Formats: sequence, structure tokens, C-alpha cells
Amino acid sequence: NADLATVLTAIETDLTDAGTQFATVSQSGSLNFVVHGQGTVQTVDTESRNGKATLQIDGYNGKSAVILQIGPLVRGDSIRDGVGFIKFGDFKDQTEFGQVSKELNRRVAENVLAQLDLANLKDKKVTFDGVFTIRTTNQTSIDLSEVVITPVVLAVN
Repeated sequence: NADLATVLTAIETDLTDAGTQFATVSQSGSLNFVVHGQGTVQTVDTESRNGKATLQIDGYNGKSAVILQIGPLVRGDSIRDGVGFIKFGDFKDQTEFGQVSKELNRRVAENVLAQLDLANLKDKKVTFDGVFTIRTTNQTSIDLSEVVITPVVLAVN
């Protein structure tokens, strides 16, 4: 996995080159970036069950806001699509393929996020490994204003 600050800077310079260098391309054409990074929690939003924390990433002062999913509900297909070895053709149908994402996200919620002290997370330093996706197909414009990272490893320092 690549350094998040490096990847974000590369994306801002040239998304196509960054995708070639750092991403796993899913069958839908989305770019999935497996990254590690560290930063400071700026805000914590638990209004929805899909809780999010906004981070200031060490070594990055670019345009993209960095959002970390903090649960208890984890959304998206980033983990399934980012690992690179789980292929749609290995499953009976779309439903089974979708279940893989749901199970991976459930495990992240249970094993990575359930122990977080959300009430005291603001202003804490965090270190993480995770995945984020940038959808590039069927988009009238590609939104790089924020990246939403699904963590698979998360430590609060």
C-alpha cells in the first residue's frame, strides 16, 4: 500500500497517471487505492450510522478532504474491489458478489471500528491502512473534493 499524501498529490497532478501507478482497477473501471497514512482527527460526525471523521493528513495540504469511515455502518465496495483478487467471475451472480462486500464491511465494523472511543476521537492522532475508490466511468465530472477511506487497520495514538 502507498502513502496517502503521495497518492493524493499524484491524483491532483494527473489522475490517469496516479491510477496507473497506484490503483487497482475494478471491473466497473473505478480506481481503488490501497493506502496507509496518519493524521489528526478534525471532526467526528456520528449523526448517521455511517459515521465519518475528517482528517488532516500529515504531509498533505492539497484540495481533497480526507474522510475516514468510523461506523458502525460501513458502506461501499472499496475493500472488495481494492484487494485485486476478488473477481466478479468467481461468483454465481451479482448478489453473491455483493455479499462479499457486505461481509468485509461487517468485519471492519466489528473488528476495526467497534472499539473506537468516538466521544474522545476529535484531535487524536490516527494511523491507518485502508482503501478509497474514485469512480471514473459514466461520470460527467470526477469529484476529487473528498476521498472516503474504509480503514482495515486503525490505531489511535
